Amino acid sequence: EESKRAFTALSNLFEAIYPDWNEAEEWPGKSLQAAWENSPLVRKTPSDDPDSVFVRWANHGITSTTFGVPPDIVVYSITAREHCIPAHTQGNPFTRVIC
Repeated sequence: EESKRAFTALSNLFEAIYPDWNEAEEWPGKSLQAAWENSPLVRKTPSDDPDSVFVRWANHGITSTTFGVPPDIVVYSITAREHCIPAHTQGNPFTRVIC
């Protein structure tokens, strides 16, 4: 029940941020799934791109990023500051959650 309420709130948030994006409502679940599938804990082969663990959507100067550690941790980041977009060159994303 708590997860359902959280995903509903997140869906509403993304719809408000990206009103012209038809998939905004589905972003929390789909990006979570993709981020966990790209996790080194789940992938069967290593990725050549260290940023593949970050699932991103950008529009109108706002970037949303989802990443985490399956099956327990997910982080959703929304920023208009380019230097705050999670990336491997920025260091550990869990220590930079608030930017």
